[in-house]
Amino acid sequence: DGAIWGHNHGVAEGNRTAKPFNLGLQSVIDGKRTFRLFRVSNGVITPGPMHHAGGTATTPLDSLSMSWNAPNNGTAASITTTVVNRYGEAFEHARIVFHMQPGFATYTATNGTVSQEFDHDGMHDVDVDFVAPLNGTIQVSVNGSGSVDVPPGVLAARVQLGSPAPNPLVRGGTATVTFSLPVSGEARLAVYDVAGREIARLAGGIAAAGPHLVRWDGRDAAGRIVPGGLYLLRLDALGARRAVKLALLR
Repeated sequence: DGAIWGHNHGVAEGNRTAKPFNLGLQSVIDGKRTFRLFRVSNGVITPGPMHHAGGTATTPLDSLSMSWNAPNNGTAASITTTVVNRYGEAFEHARIVFHMQPGFATYTATNGTVSQEFDHDGMHDVDVDFVAPLNGTIQVSVNGSGSVDVPPGVLAARVQLGSPAPNPLVRGGTATVTFSLPVSGEARLAVYDVAGREIARLAGGIAAAGPHLVRWDGRDAAGRIVPGGLYLLRLDALGARRAVKLALLR
């Protein structure tokens, strides 16, 4: 199934006798008109019922929306999306791409069928076919199971350390910095001076997969205010090392 959307600059919008037929795009983006989805199967075009563009967040008209219970960015071993179909017709051949944590032996889908899988950019993509019910809601999930066997280089490449904010940090303030791990593991985030000495430990031990946020108030491990200058925030995790600079103003 598919919706035919197109724009032919040589044919007036809504001209049903012209070839190719110009449906136009304006009818679905200006929020003021009705429109129709056309399905194509085995060379046969079948028009669906009329739909109405527009509406508000509290009184939505015809629309299709999705929400996730976790970031769909390759860090989750299990993830669920909720699909809300407000159209007056079902979509029997809908497909969602799940960006999963790589390395599991199997990936299974709930309320859908896995159509294909492949690895790219440190993620394992799982394409799931499902039916979006008429004027209904469906939850589709993918779960990885079995032992994880990911090359260390793949995991290390996906360790992230964000830039601290604010930067520079003024006396009496607090800087925040985020880091993210593709899987749970040992992680150490510390502040170093220009001579390479560790000034403060911001995170240490086993950290869960996903994003983390830590803060530094410009004090050393003993609670003393450190001099102004340039400092290095360094993250060591999963065989990776990331570092960002932070200027401290006194």
